[in-house]
Amino acid sequence: MSFSLRSPRGTRNIFLDDSYQWSFVLDIMKRQANLYGFTRVRTPVFEYTELFSRTSGESSDIVQKEMYTFLDRSGRSLTLRPEGTAGVAKALLELGTLVKHGTPCCLFYILPCYRYEKPQANRLREFTQFGVEIFGSSSPLADAKVLLLGDSIFKSLGLSENIILKLNSVGCNKCRQSYIKALKDYLIENFPNLCITCVERLKSNPMRILDCKSESCKKISKKAPSTLDFLCKDCKEHFTNIRLYLDSLGLRYTVDKTIVRGLDYYTGTVFEFVYEGPFSEKISVCGGGRYDNLIQDLGGQSTPALGFGIGIDRLMLILNTQSEVTLPKKPGPDVYIVSADSYSQVSCLNLTKKLIEYGIVAECDIMERSLTSQLKYANKLNAKFNIVVGKKELDSKEAFLKNMTTGEKFKILLDEHFCTNTIKILKN
Repeated sequence: MSFSLRSPRGTRNIFLDDSYQWSFVLDIMKRQANLYGFTRVRTPVFEYTELFSRTSGESSDIVQKEMYTFLDRSGRSLTLRPEGTAGVAKALLELGTLVKHGTPCCLFYILPCYRYEKPQANRLREFTQFGVEIFGSSSPLADAKVLLLGDSIFKSLGLSENIILKLNSVGCNKCRQSYIKALKDYLIENFPNLCITCVERLKSNPMRILDCKSESCKKISKKAPSTLDFLCKDCKEHFTNIRLYLDSLGLRYTVDKTIVRGLDYYTGTVFEFVYEGPFSEKISVCGGGRYDNLIQDLGGQSTPALGFGIGIDRLMLILNTQSEVTLPKKPGPDVYIVSADSYSQVSCLNLTKKLIEYGIVAECDIMERSLTSQLKYANKLNAKFNIVVGKKELDSKEAFLKNMTTGEKFKILLDEHFCTNTIKILKN
């Protein structure tokens, strides 16, 4: 069997300018999460399979079709995480964090996730998810805070004009039973037009039919009963209050009864941030909601919770394809120090080290190139300034800092004030 250097289907390599842009976007998201009081959390890349089958639902597409599950050498069934929430909830129980930390517990994560899906332009088998979670608050104020954070992230990325928040409530366990009965009755009437997958869903979880992407099922879903018509008093009041808060905060949204989310643990509020820019189809770039029963289902005490997940691969596709946002390319070094001869190479490395210690992005030659080649390479890197240092400069302790754009030169001493003087010139 021949060895292939190609990446496995549904995966991708990210480096150079792409890597810089990913870091740029993730830094904005991390900063917004921190501003809203969220702390970063990390969880294992694989968990015991039962965690996901219990939380996502045995009949879900994730469990039945998409999970990467394997037996370890001791015969234990393990699964690469398909999403972030279940692992975070498990970690809270395992570590007793809710008891030690108190509530609300506000967390965010950036995690690689894995699903065996048909690879598409905006859907991969290995993908990165940015997610936030709030554990411990049942108040609609917590819903509003999560939605504000999502909105602030898209505003910070310059996407707010084309991102629409779509909001719904799927009710609690009490009121959902009446809705499912009405939904089943309606779907049975339209049984001949359901896709093959949704015929099976009708038996196990009919609400998933509302999330189906086939055209025939989309038409059926448009006329399906709305969960909002079956909400109990508490769920109706909660949803009404969320809308009042969002109106008061000036956050744009639409109520969309087809938003149900694809995992069993969702209760009450569900939502999606949908991109409606210059694409042939609308793209859901963020989804989430409440999962007030999740901690209890895992064996803990009843703990309300909610959050969302953003697919970074899909988000990057949007940012790189629509015209309203221009992501920056990796900037060149502030200073490139050119060694004029072999005598000065180590000294150039030492000067580079000193500049870096002062927070200046500096580079020097490590290829033992000629003077001319080094200058060409510094230009290729888009270095802002260069300094040519040879035996002559080291002996006289004087060199010139050259602006690579204007050609202007500044005399600089290679003494104990070298770094501070360089910083003054760079700032001017």
